[in-house]
Amino acid sequence: MRYFSFILSIIPLMRKKSPPLITERLATMGVGASAVIICALPFHAFVTTWLGSQIGAYDLVRSWKEALLLLGILLAIAVVVSDSTRRWQQLLKQTPILWILGYACLTLLCTFATLLQSEVTRDALLYGLMIQLRFLCFFGLLALFSLYNDFIYQYWQRLLFVPASVVIGFGLLQVFVLPADFLTNFGYGPDTIPAVQTIDNKSEYQRIQSTLRGANPYGAYLVLIITALVVRLWKQARDYRTWLLLAGAAVNLYCTYSRSAWAGLLLSLLVVGLTIGRRYIKPSLIAGAAVLAVLSLATVWTLRDNDYVQNILFHSDETSISAQSSNEQRGQGLARSFEEIVGEPLGGGIGSAGPASFRNQPEPPQIAENYFIQAGQEMGWLGIIGLLGVMIAFGRWLVRYIREPLALVLFASLVGVTLINLVSHAWADDTLSLVWWGLAGAYMGYAILNKDQTKSKLYGTQKEK
Repeated sequence: MRYFSFILSIIPLMRKKSPPLITERLATMGVGASAVIICALPFHAFVTTWLGSQIGAYDLVRSWKEALLLLGILLAIAVVVSDSTRRWQQLLKQTPILWILGYACLTLLCTFATLLQSEVTRDALLYGLMIQLRFLCFFGLLALFSLYNDFIYQYWQRLLFVPASVVIGFGLLQVFVLPADFLTNFGYGPDTIPAVQTIDNKSEYQRIQSTLRGANPYGAYLVLIITALVVRLWKQARDYRTWLLLAGAAVNLYCTYSRSAWAGLLLSLLVVGLTIGRRYIKPSLIAGAAVLAVLSLATVWTLRDNDYVQNILFHSDETSISAQSSNEQRGQGLARSFEEIVGEPLGGGIGSAGPASFRNQPEPPQIAENYFIQAGQEMGWLGIIGLLGVMIAFGRWLVRYIREPLALVLFASLVGVTLINLVSHAWADDTLSLVWWGLAGAYMGYAILNKDQTKSKLYGTQKEK
């Protein structure tokens, strides 16, 4: 009788730990839709540009991912409503989630204010809202779904590397085989995505973009890929396929001629090295690295008048044929945008700056060349504070799990991409932002559900899939 009473007493506890079957199935559907987004996004720009040129309705074709996000939101609501265990409440205890919710509320408040003021077109307002909240929404969805199904976490390497292999392979074809204007056959052009990107309008310095929407976005995407490959090689140094993919990615990154991506990758790899190689860091190694850095700078200084070095590093030379160099454009954009933030501390409204401002006709586009300043242009000083708070809070959260491979990849690449965002609008690119924040959300959900097990893991013990 005593044992029977004990069994009856633990039944409620078992029910609390196990969510209803319908909840798990709904979460599995959400994970499936999210996996499709992560795998398909590296080809999004290429495929949608091609389809848009064939059937028209370019914006409608490009909105496939937003349609899946909307489906994910509906599934998330159903998961929350159907889960009698209230497992999802664990997310509300996480500081990054609270920052994201606060930033989302600020964005929605600014959206309503912009709508009432009627100073931004509806098209620009909607596009600006998507840019600001799309990747954070995807993060939240996968954090929720991964509390019930850890498929994304278990197979994150395949979800990341398999599409990247195709993208990198196509990039190598652009470098060595295909004609410069090959993408014009797939709808690329002045009304969609430029088919050819060059340095200083010089045809001999073609910048590859593979299947992404430009050389700089492609370079930022490769920062994530290369960082993940290096982390994988730390414990699988004899994996020749990973070495081959890394070599191809390095060639692709170089041929983007994206200086911000180069700098972002160096910073990201420095974080990886300091994390997993701390035991090997000795004074002699630091001295050697310092000497190498000095020699590199001296070499650049010696070759500063070389045309190739000038074009690759400075994107300009004495024979420049551009009316204005990209350096001048970036500098003027940053200075002008900073003055706007100082003079308008409440911001100009969602859609008034960044890529969305191209749709805010007849007003001229406001391109700050800095994602954080873009947030300030749209939402004022609070926008900058909120965005920085989200990044810092999640970075600090990742440090707690830094010895776990995916956490290390995310933290290191976050540092590198943050540097890129200081001179571009990297998070405005749907491929990088949704892939990165999707993996981040999946990891948060998994880590919360397996908190003790995750924190006790030593680096590299995860089963490779």
